[in-house]
Amino acid sequence: MLIIYSIAAGILVLSIMLLTIKYYLPKFANINHKATSEPHVTDLRRSHILAMLFSVCFFAYASYVLLGRELSVINIIKIILVVCILSCIFITDMEYMLIPNICPAILIAGNLIILFFEYIYMRDQIVGLIIDNVIAMLICLILLLMMSKLTHGGIGMGDVKLFSGIGFVCGIRVVCFTLAISFFLCAIISTILLIFRKKNLHDSLPLGPFVWWGYILTVLIF
Repeated sequence: MLIIYSIAAGILVLSIMLLTIKYYLPKFANINHKATSEPHVTDLRRSHILAMLFSVCFFAYASYVLLGRELSVINIIKIILVVCILSCIFITDMEYMLIPNICPAILIAGNLIILFFEYIYMRDQIVGLIIDNVIAMLICLILLLMMSKLTHGGIGMGDVKLFSGIGFVCGIRVVCFTLAISFFLCAIISTILLIFRKKNLHDSLPLGPFVWWGYILTVLIF
């Protein structure tokens, strides 16, 4: 049964990514500022497809591990909410270096609904949960705004809003580990690309896919 659920989880993520490619990416086609030749764009999209498929397979495996832990229904809903939003961002940021404002907004709105059910079923813990969520959101907002200023926009406002939304859903511990793992993975890949001269110091990488991986690895760790 776990295998069936894991396959369903992988199909869910793949479906969101494909729907994003088909229906959501065209909305941003006019603001794509990539000045590349056609062969390079084809190679880039091929690498994107490989990254997407590898990530889907990994999430299916991660789901198998997570479902074996007998998580609470509310925690499962939170994971599904964040993964679905990050799966959309995985595509938009990888293709157009863009994180739509609606994605963090959905995270915040979704968690407000979840908090209502937590109030019903976990009333004795609700104050602590709200405080943890709000503090996590404020820490991400303030810290990443400072980093954005220091890096002169190296960290975009989309990233600031995204991590703030994740913090509001998941709390301090999860968002801090997600943040650390995301930047670590980004640094490793950047270094590899620099070594093989696929990128130079003036190029930037989309953070969205690394946040996706950082979150999945974080929930696996915990």
